[in-house]
Amino acid sequence: MLGRLFGAQKRAITVEDIWGPWYGDVGTTAAGIAVTQDSALQLMAVYGCVRLITDGISTLPIDAYRHVGDGREEIAKPDWLLQPTVDLTFAEWCTQIISSLLLRGNAYAVVSRIGNRIIEVVPLDPTQVMVRRVAGVKTYWVSGQPVHQEILHIKGLMLPGSDVGLSPLEYARQSIGLGLAAQEYGATFFNSDGNMPGVIEIPKQAQPDVKKKMAEGFGRKLSRGNRNRLPQPPPLCLRPHQHLLLLRRPRRQRPPDQERA
Repeated sequence: MLGRLFGAQKRAITVEDIWGPWYGDVGTTAAGIAVTQDSALQLMAVYGCVRLITDGISTLPIDAYRHVGDGREEIAKPDWLLQPTVDLTFAEWCTQIISSLLLRGNAYAVVSRIGNRIIEVVPLDPTQVMVRRVAGVKTYWVSGQPVHQEILHIKGLMLPGSDVGLSPLEYARQSIGLGLAAQEYGATFFNSDGNMPGVIEIPKQAQPDVKKKMAEGFGRKLSRGNRNRLPQPPPLCLRPHQHLLLLRRPRRQRPPDQERA
């Protein structure tokens, strides 16, 4: 009956309609910005925090011990700890693991052994890994295929009953999206010399293609490099308090001795 009243609606069926959202997907925000791992790292606050933590931890000295009675004794570092993979040093390996935890809340690695001896611990892209329960048994899937090798899974903050850690990108996407939106707005604001979009008035009705060409030509003339070649109409200016959004950018603090000077 509703179809007869409003007309039948047709749309393509997506993967999410059938399986639901894929773990690790990060949607758009109230600010209209899609937050992904790549876009989040373009916000200097996110990039700076991730870089500071990963660099700090990956360069710390590391030792190996074994339990002896109620105590412990230091032993020689195993080869995989000195160089976890053929292509990565320990510092590089540690950086990948920690950045996965900071951004996705989970770090995964494939453990290769010969007998009981660990040969390699190869990091995986956490965006390509899913954890599922099959007949009550936890299984790992990479790029849609089940993995039968040993998986090292390091989890971040977890909720009760969950098999995976919470993704900081997912739970902080509104704040990150707001920061990206403010950054984009500030860039476009300065690119237009602080002028808001203007209005073009013509004495009579024009065809759509003529309007489009006029708008494109006007935009080109007001773009960077051509701004002073066309008389500009009175801009729709912002009041000073409306520019406060630009103050969201972090300010570098001076050392206390410089402030006193």
